Amino acid sequence: MAWIVFVTRRNYKPIEAIVSRISKYSQTKTSVLLHGGKQDEFAFIESALESLLEQASSFQQQHREDLLLRKAYLFQQLMEGQYPSHLEQWNEQREAMGLPDLSQPQIVNVIEIDKYPLFCEQYPQQDQYLIKFALKSVVQEIAAGQETMLWTEWISASKLGVLAAAEDQDPNRHVATLLEQARQWVEEHLKLTITVGIGEKVERYTVIPESYEQARAALKYKMILGDNRIIHYAEVSGEDRGNAFDFLNLIRSMAQSFRLVNKDWQEKYSTLIHNIEQNMLDRDGVVNLADYMMYSLGREMSCMAKEFQELWLTEGQPALRNALQSSDTLEELEQELGEALSALYDSILALMEGRNHADTIQKVRLFMEQNSSNPDLSLNYLSERFGMNWKTLSKLFREETGQKFVDYLIELRMTHARRLLEETLLPVQDIATEVGYSNAISFGRMFKKLMGMSPGDYREQAAIKQQKFGN
Repeated sequence: MAWIVFVTRRNYKPIEAIVSRISKYSQTKTSVLLHGGKQDEFAFIESALESLLEQASSFQQQHREDLLLRKAYLFQQLMEGQYPSHLEQWNEQREAMGLPDLSQPQIVNVIEIDKYPLFCEQYPQQDQYLIKFALKSVVQEIAAGQETMLWTEWISASKLGVLAAAEDQDPNRHVATLLEQARQWVEEHLKLTITVGIGEKVERYTVIPESYEQARAALKYKMILGDNRIIHYAEVSGEDRGNAFDFLNLIRSMAQSFRLVNKDWQEKYSTLIHNIEQNMLDRDGVVNLADYMMYSLGREMSCMAKEFQELWLTEGQPALRNALQSSDTLEELEQELGEALSALYDSILALMEGRNHADTIQKVRLFMEQNSSNPDLSLNYLSERFGMNWKTLSKLFREETGQKFVDYLIELRMTHARRLLEETLLPVQDIATEVGYSNAISFGRMFKKLMGMSPGDYREQAAIKQQKFGN
């Protein structure tokens, strides 16, 4: 005891100095630590230490958050080929940040949450974060259990990027097995599904972006192959995608049948879906064809009376657009788009049936479609055939179609002429006769007026476009 008293008295001045410095550091807590007007020096020390520990903990938390953001940023740069410029630059940060060894072969994979808009509707944002954390964690844990090095980062709201070290003899199969286990676990425990796109193995870090693009491209075939599955890029690349002209011609024909209220549009629609499936188009290809379908339908509807045009703009077009956006697979798109088209068709039919002389004009239009090559086709010719005054027929025709009779007839003939120029080698003189012109000069003059070029020039441009597409 005497020794403790001696040491305390001997070192009182240094202790007093420390307490004084801590006291200045903790001035905001002085009033709490005063007892009877005197400072409790040990309480000051304890308070200061607690404050320092709190600051250290806060700093560590901030450091961890900064590290996570930094890693996510580096992942995105790596996928886009913007970083690193050389391996030494990468290795400088590798150990400190827990980054993978890029000197080894790698495989990039992308996991996508299926039906993501529905996922967002079903779960509040906090639950979405929790589910995404669980998804990322289970992928990492399964990989750790198989001693596989993975780096996972969310690259968008619905997609998780996965960089896997390709160490196994059959790395694509090994990674696919690992991700299949994750897919099954997610379906069973999280009550949602995921689809995985797997890129090809790359030997050098500089071509990691190629594997990344392959994984993303593989995911686009979810539209055809279906969701809740693993899709290898190697299995879908190199497929014959068919001839674009065949798809476009079928869509134009379907749109024309739709405008004429011919039920064969349904058969053409089914053929279109079948051809898309057989030719293994990816999502981009399907979306482009759907956009062209809406363009073609809009163009056909613009030739009809005002109320039909309004029906298209207010009901038809929005319904088709919504069907396209809400469909993840071709099966879903076929059903959603088919229902929207059927509803629009029924509305058009109801409007037509409610109008006077609609049936007669419909028959006139159908007759014109089938006989547009007849050079004698005219208002007088049709008025005699359908037992109606030619002036009345002209008036009703314009009300129903939104076009003058002569303009409608010219459009029919020019559409037929363009198809013959694109798909046959018939001389221009024969094409003129085929579409209802007895004089090739008159045909050429009208064609150039509407198309801005001669029939011969149009054929050359069509051939060039088809050749480019084929290459």
